[in-house]
Amino acid sequence: GSLSNLGAQPQSPAVSAYLVCADNDWDRPAALAAFEKARAALEKHGAPVSVARAHRGKDMNDLAREGIGA
Repeated sequence: GSLSNLGAQPQSPAVSAYLVCADNDWDRPAALAAFEKARAALEKHGAPVSVARAHRGKDMNDLAREGIGA
């Protein structure tokens, strides 16, 4: 899903935790603030929220394009 829909996910008793893949937008304060707001909305469901970021590049798509183990 997209960032705009992250905080609007319906609560489900079948979900025990969330894993969110975030972009590396360190140079975009507005994007970081929007992500934190969406994450806070998701956390209100009561399940733990973990965030994964690509170890290089902008996002997980960059890793997939070059090969995850590269």
